[in-house]
Amino acid sequence: QKLNLQSSAESLSKEYFGIEYSEFGNIHNIKSIEDIVDNALEVRNAIPALALQSSIMQRILKPHTDTYFLEQQPNFRLHLPYSKIKHHESYIESRMGRGKLNPHGQHKDSWRYHPKNTLNVWVSLTRATDRNGLAVLPQSAEYYPRFNPKEQEIVPGVKTYPSQQYVSQLESGDALLFQAELLHGSIINTSAQTRVALSMR
Repeated sequence: QKLNLQSSAESLSKEYFGIEYSEFGNIHNIKSIEDIVDNALEVRNAIPALALQSSIMQRILKPHTDTYFLEQQPNFRLHLPYSKIKHHESYIESRMGRGKLNPHGQHKDSWRYHPKNTLNVWVSLTRATDRNGLAVLPQSAEYYPRFNPKEQEIVPGVKTYPSQQYVSQLESGDALLFQAELLHGSIINTSAQTRVALSMR
């Protein structure tokens, strides 16, 4: 709202998901899993999503540098309640990959081929709480846990220090900025609401 971008987000929700922005938190009760996957895949390559990302990132970075590189595919992430998707995870992952509508393990973005000097800007478009939010392990840039390069996932049993993680407590429109080499990941959504975020690098 402070960046005067609310109308852009509202246009995206109507054009690509066919719902009002205010209905995002309840989309899992309005649309089928198949329709949500189709919509989420379509918005991945949407020019309005890229324009929204570019507008946000330029305002953040321009005062500090004239040269920066943006990911060309902003991540419009819908994190559905686990009770709604637990029987559909194979289907979701076969269409979109892991961690797009469902939770994914703690990771560093370089495991997924992003440069190590990347900054993550994670804008919450709905509330992101300790029941559906993002967990980040502070001061973990120099922590190198074992991971499976083929799966691009952390090896089961490796320490992720849950008691030391920051778990988001964000209202709609709040943003979290963090170094992409910090260990991070979405927690299981145990709430009754879909959490929506625009994740940019």
